[in-house]
Amino acid sequence: MLFNLVADALGVMLQTAIDKGHIKGVLTDLIPRGISHIQYADDTIIMVEASVSSITNLKLILYYFEWLIGLKINYLKSEVYVFGTSQGEKEMMANMLNCVLGSFPMKYLGIQISYKHLSIGAFLPIPQKMTKRLDPWKGRFLTSGGRQILTNSCLSSCFYLLKDGVHKSMDSIRAKFLWQGAEGKFRYHMAKWEIVTRPKGK
Repeated sequence: MLFNLVADALGVMLQTAIDKGHIKGVLTDLIPRGISHIQYADDTIIMVEASVSSITNLKLILYYFEWLIGLKINYLKSEVYVFGTSQGEKEMMANMLNCVLGSFPMKYLGIQISYKHLSIGAFLPIPQKMTKRLDPWKGRFLTSGGRQILTNSCLSSCFYLLKDGVHKSMDSIRAKFLWQGAEGKFRYHMAKWEIVTRPKGK
């Protein structure tokens, strides 16, 4: 809760800077005042116009944020992605922020993101991550109700529209865990997955 309050303070600082004209967000032609940032817990994406003034002011805002809050931003773990400029300008802006110049595809919240078409292979780590979460002891000592809760709360938390093959592999992992646990012992699935995933009201 405390960290959320601190992260919210950064969001307020960025929005105030946009209102004052110190930085300029992106997609201003689609959204009033544009988008300046996306935050989820401690994962933050800041989006500003690729200009020297916006980058300079952003660096100043981040410096003030560190000074006011007492947290330190790890610039070595942060990356800069620049669009529509030369390679020299991209490197200059990354150096201004003391960050590494990133390349696509990038990963945010465990999902690969790119402006180009991504093959199904780029999303293979998602089903693999689901499988790792299902240690054998979880399936062995949980009741069917417990497996259902774990399936709903942990394994079904992906809200992205991914490729059909990825969703199919994720559904297969969830159905197998729900009906037979994580031991690998075969048990019949008592209902089709389409029926199991209906809303509770149905």
